[in-house]
Amino acid sequence: MMRESLYKAVKSSLKRVYETETGYDRVKPGDEMPEDFVAAIRHIDLWNRNVEFAEQEEPWERPAVFIEFAPVYWRRIKETMYRSEPFDVKLHIVTDWTGGMEPGQPEESCLKAFVLHQEIGAALEGLNGPWFDALELWASHTNHDHEDLLESIEVFRTRGYREVKK
Repeated sequence: MMRESLYKAVKSSLKRVYETETGYDRVKPGDEMPEDFVAAIRHIDLWNRNVEFAEQEEPWERPAVFIEFAPVYWRRIKETMYRSEPFDVKLHIVTDWTGGMEPGQPEESCLKAFVLHQEIGAALEGLNGPWFDALELWASHTNHDHEDLLESIEVFRTRGYREVKK
């Protein structure tokens, strides 16, 4: 229940991030989508080492975000209730690598991916639900090991709750 709830909440928040003429923005919960809404993230799914097998898989649109759950360790807090130790939720943000030096492109065009990461971080910071505490940005990694793709990993930390029915 906790991972399902967390996954759905993260996906819902990511779907509210959109492109603007100058970068990215997000629709706040309760606000209506703008008429010119174009989702910034084209594909959202669970992580399954997707980037490693990008050439072998069905193609997915980019930017894409893959959600990975680190191991969750539980402690009983009541007879039928558990609380986890803090654990990581990793967002693998995959964009096309532009290299920044394409003819006719500004030198900083390769940095557009990092602007998207900022917006994703803002959309998820403090996100909480009935089965998990507020997400807190914990770490950022950039993976440069792919020729045509840029993979960045934004790591959020949270704590979860699990009810066990007897």
